[in-house]
Amino acid sequence: MDPFHISCHKKLELIQSKYGWSTLDARVLVFYNLCSLTENLGLILSTIFFAKGNGLHSKQWWKGWAGYQDQAFRKIPDFDTYVNDQVRQSIHRVQEQLVFTSQIYIEAFIRNTSRQLGIERDAFWQLKRDFLKAQLGLSDDDLLPITILQHLRNTIHNKGIHHSPRNPQLRYNLNGYVFSFDHDQAVMVSWDHYSELLLATSEVLLKIVENPKVVALPEYSDKNIVVIQDEDENSER
Repeated sequence: MDPFHISCHKKLELIQSKYGWSTLDARVLVFYNLCSLTENLGLILSTIFFAKGNGLHSKQWWKGWAGYQDQAFRKIPDFDTYVNDQVRQSIHRVQEQLVFTSQIYIEAFIRNTSRQLGIERDAFWQLKRDFLKAQLGLSDDDLLPITILQHLRNTIHNKGIHHSPRNPQLRYNLNGYVFSFDHDQAVMVSWDHYSELLLATSEVLLKIVENPKVVALPEYSDKNIVVIQDEDENSER
């Protein structure tokens, strides 16, 4: 189990035992959502590597599990290269999902919490200024993990490229891990960078949750962004 997953679960258990909030309270749910996200993505990675060690490089495996027919393989000149590329792309999609969904959960939680105190802003940077800094007393250094996560999310919107003529070269050092954002260049980060970023982000969330103003709030719930229902054969399309 990765360090972030362990840390996230410990924080979840801490706030549940310390404050007794219900499991649907947004202050609890943000940690649960992040823990669940890493569990789900970890399962995907485990499945990929299990398959790679148990026949993924065999065309018979693809015929049996992926539904590929012989004619599909004729268009693939080097099957091993093809499989390795598919694995690499799949892992890259997991990394993107980790950054993108983490940022969604965190921003939604912060917006929801600020609304409880009568603060609502369109731009997230305004929310950081008027809520996290002005109301909760967090500093730019405190918010560094969230800032990095925002920049990473923005690069995903631009296919992994940092595009910002106004900020052509950004460097952030997070506990010894350097995150570099250079204009019109791909952003390169390792799994260790991701782990450290999420660990640091979970510490920021704990500071928000345990702030006296947030602790004093009555219970308030959070909701899923999208609910996918099973298709009813009799329903209208």
